[in-house]
Order: sequence, then C-alpha cells, then structure tokens
Amino acid sequence: MANLALILIGWMTAASLSMWLLPERFRNDYFAAVSAIFLFYIAPASALWLLLGTLLVYAYMHGPVSHAVGRPLLLVALFALAFLAGREVTSSPDAALFAPWGEERLIALSGIAYYTCRQIHLVLDFWTGRLPPIALRTLLHYQFFGPTLFVGPIHRFQPFAAQLPQRRFDAERLFQGGERVLIGLVFAVVIGGYAFDYRLRALLPESATGFFGLWLVSALDWIILYFRFAGYSSVAIGLAAMAGLRIEENFNLPFLARDLADFWLRWHMTLSQWCRDYVFKPVLALTRRPVPAVLAALIVLGLWHELSLYYFLWGIWQALGIVLSRFASRRLEAWGVILPDNPGAQLLRFACIFSWLTLAQPMIKTIFGGAV
Repeated sequence: MANLALILIGWMTAASLSMWLLPERFRNDYFAAVSAIFLFYIAPASALWLLLGTLLVYAYMHGPVSHAVGRPLLLVALFALAFLAGREVTSSPDAALFAPWGEERLIALSGIAYYTCRQIHLVLDFWTGRLPPIALRTLLHYQFFGPTLFVGPIHRFQPFAAQLPQRRFDAERLFQGGERVLIGLVFAVVIGGYAFDYRLRALLPESATGFFGLWLVSALDWIILYFRFAGYSSVAIGLAAMAGLRIEENFNLPFLARDLADFWLRWHMTLSQWCRDYVFKPVLALTRRPVPAVLAALIVLGLWHELSLYYFLWGIWQALGIVLSRFASRRLEAWGVILPDNPGAQLLRFACIFSWLTLAQPMIKTIFGGAV
C-alpha cells in the first residue's frame, strides 16, 4: 500500500503542478485525463468498469423518460452486482491478472467499491430530482478525479461540480494540501504501518488464537485500521486541495463519540452518510421503524467491505450495539442519570465503544467457528 501511495502522490502532485500551467479552459479536462491514464495503467479492469459505469449513467440521464421506476432500479441492481463481484475479485489470487503491481493489486482494485457508491448516488439523485442531467464532460471530471480513486472519500457530485468553475491557483491551499499529505503519510505509514502493524504486532504471542487472543488481535487491527485509513483519507484530501478542490472529510475523532451510533457518524463519514441517505432513510420511510433501518444500513456497510457471511454477521453485531446503546441511553435518562462531560466519562464511553467494536471478531468466530 505504501508503494502505491507514494506513486499516486507523485503522479497527482505532478498533475496538479502542471495543470496550473495550462489555460483555464483545459485544466479540468487535463486533470481528469491524467487521472484516467494513471488508473488505466495501474488497474485496467477497474478503469474499464468506471468508464462503463459513467457511460451508463450518462445514457440513463439523457435517455427517454419511459420506465422511470424500472430503469433506475435496474441500474442500481447492475451496479450492486458489479460492486459485489469486484469485491470478490480483490480477494482472489487471480487478481494479479488485473494489474502489474503485484500485491498492490488489492489496493488498486478496491476502488471499485467507491466507484459503485458514486454511481448509485448519481442514479438515485437523478431519479429523485436532486440532480439534473449532467454533461458527459463534467461527469468524467467527477468520476476520474484522481485523489479519490483508490481510498475515497465517497465525495458527492453537487459540491464537487459547484467548485469546478471556481477552480483557481491558490499557493496557500497548495502548501496546505502538501502539509495534509505529509500528515496523512505519517499516520498511515509511520504510526499505523511501522509502529503498530510491524513493531507492535510482532510482540503478540503466537498462541493468540483463543477468545482473548482474537480479542487482542481485533483491538490491534482496529487501531491500525484507524491510523492507516484516516491517514490515506487525509492524503486524498490533501491531494485534492493541491488540485484546487475541497472534498469531504472522512474521519472526525471517532473514538471521542458519545455512543456507537455517534461513532459510525464520525468513522468513514462519507460511507456512513451514503448508507444513511440511500439505505437507512428509504428503509425507515418504508417501515416507519428505526430498528430495521439501522439493521439494513449496517449490513450494507458490512458487505461493502466484503461479500461474506462474516461481514453480514458483523453488520448485525454493529446494529445490535447501536440499538442497545440507544436503549441504555433512554433508560439512564428516564432514571435521571446524566453522565458528566469530563475525562472520566469520556474514558468510560471510549471503553464501551471500543469493547463492542473489538468484540465482533472473537464473538462471531467463537459462536460460528469455521462457518465464517
């Protein structure tokens, strides 16, 4: 991952700097083209899927309005199937056929998950009238925006398109973006990669296979995931700033959350907001009950990571935690118990949230054994 990140940073930095040397009317086209060339070289299968999806979205937006319900639902189903297939490809040994970068193929192909979420966002927002038909040129600018191709965030079209006509060189923003990239690399490579994944993991006993061993490994995995994912998200945001655009933040101090529901609103925020808008709210409107809506959203969030029984059960586990935490909060309020806003109470909240998150792996694997 670090090798691919450095290649991506170098490529996008060069693209950003050279873009500002061009006449204004060519800049957006140039940056999208350079990003597309990079993606086609690193992961041609992913690039072809993204291009095909973009053309399908364009054809849907500019086609006849007949079958106004069936066509978007069909497109959503196709995107979902392609997304799930893409997630399966990334875990297959044959994935080496799709990219020339050896083990980095897993990272290169993982962008399919982000592409699919963006495609569904475009289709559903157009279907519900929140988006007008989009010109193909602008759609390509959005879809082939290099900084977000591999690790997100899942940026929305509306704020992105609003910035394109105002894209101007800003030296302060350029240097701030570079600083954000460096901070992200420290998080992802130095802290998450070297300190925790390489050094601290080596200290774990080889016999860490029982329930508490799995729990310890799960806790370390969550810490590593936070530093790596938050770090690479910061890199993407910094590269976007260097290219003259602001994209959505992806993490907001998640371990300072009030409860598990608040945690998922702070962790991988663009995916959580996507699940809220396109899964939770529709299910809530259909059932008028929050529990099925939370369950559906968290199962989708789990399957986004991998199409497997484990992540299906993982989503149910997280939904159960949200329901229980909200029930406990209401009971405490009914009894007149209010946790003070001090470091001790925050530490207690952190312990509850982190314990529930890290218990998912040992609980699921202990209960279901080899079935997951």
